[in-house]
Amino acid sequence: PAICALSNGGVAVVWSVDAQSEPDGTLQIRHRVIGADGQPMTDSDAIVETDMPGKHWLGSVACDDAGHYLIVGVRTQSNDSFGVFAQLYQGDQRALNEGYAINDDEPGNQAYPVASFYKNRDREGWVVAYEDSQIEPAESKTIFARFLDASGSPSSEKFQVSASGVKVSHPHVTPRNRDSSEILISATLNNDTIALFYIDAETEEVQTRLVTDRNANYQVSAVAFGDDEWMTFIRRVGDTTQALISRFNVATGDQELHSILEGSIPPYQTAIAAGVDHLTTVFTERLDTHSFSLRVHRFEATTGE
Repeated sequence: PAICALSNGGVAVVWSVDAQSEPDGTLQIRHRVIGADGQPMTDSDAIVETDMPGKHWLGSVACDDAGHYLIVGVRTQSNDSFGVFAQLYQGDQRALNEGYAINDDEPGNQAYPVASFYKNRDREGWVVAYEDSQIEPAESKTIFARFLDASGSPSSEKFQVSASGVKVSHPHVTPRNRDSSEILISATLNNDTIALFYIDAETEEVQTRLVTDRNANYQVSAVAFGDDEWMTFIRRVGDTTQALISRFNVATGDQELHSILEGSIPPYQTAIAAGVDHLTTVFTERLDTHSFSLRVHRFEATTGE
């Protein structure tokens, strides 16, 4: 699942459903708006439908400050390839457009799209990032991004964020700071090192910082708070798996690590969000073979405790 905060105090929730085992079942992305009182705004969830062919899957969501939300996902083709799309919605769950293809080349292995709204003094809009394994060598994965205007229409060509020839996977995207033109994308390099990519929204120039030592790290999410980047991710060392929160000082390169939980933690998507004076992280814990739970933890932003 993915979630974002709407300007009216509610939230938009997006998730993917695999109903292929049912008669006439298919892959779907569904969404629902929850009001500020915690109650659903509609009687049922809605299914993402666009004018683009293929099944819709691997949905994510971002909200702006005008009550809209942007759903991104992948669309499948008959040859099992994938492409990325985006579609803008208003707070009553109605689509505002028919959807746009984010990768304008032939669908290949573009997957795990994420989005964020950004706004500064000169412009506002959306940025979509995704993983593409179509580039040679075949085992490499590259992060691409594309900017959309406030209406959800593409306003730039896609551009490459990470270098070719290495495996950079599962991106997470957020504005670096409010009213800043800098976008922060976090991802995992070769399933060990955490990479932070800083993108200038005006020039599309990219700067890269490598953060962690070489452990088995997965599913990193990052958010900026003051002079620091705060990250949550999953680390595997031998037979031990941990969920961690990390504080990285951009100026000095110093890093503080705090263990959240040690146990049966699958390498699924993580999330982190910053409030006025606190941080909240979310990750999945496996309870048994068929049962999972979402673990939500809140931390003081000054100490990580």
